[in-house]
Amino acid sequence: MRDALAGLSLLVIWLFAPSMAAGVDRPAGGASLGKIDLATEEMVVCAAVRDRVPAGVADTFPSDIFGVYCYTRLVGARGGTTVKHVWFHGETKMGEISLPVRSLPWRTWSIKEMREDWKGDWRVDLVASDGTVIASKKFFMK
Repeated sequence: MRDALAGLSLLVIWLFAPSMAAGVDRPAGGASLGKIDLATEEMVVCAAVRDRVPAGVADTFPSDIFGVYCYTRLVGARGGTTVKHVWFHGETKMGEISLPVRSLPWRTWSIKEMREDWKGDWRVDLVASDGTVIASKKFFMK
């Protein structure tokens, strides 16, 4: 019985533990949330997210793409935190998506559906619950 419970515990940890992959970029910024420092370990824009991993990472996308994803890996968070991906076309806010952060490290992503006439400069800001911009990622729609 004890072996079965230990095996079940490992299965639960394996299924629900956040990514702890090595070889990622160092934190790009941080926001103080009391005694917690929330920072990005990775923030990329990409054409897809497959098996919780960004695919088609780029800084330029064709205008006929269905959507662009912003994938973010966070460190320093504790349960109950929320962040936002705020999408900008030039200086015009095009969308805001709230994302829960439940442990550390934590990976999350959002998608912005695109239109062919939305060419030009884009930016996604990662914003902490207190309004602090933790990091930004720029990309271009051609």
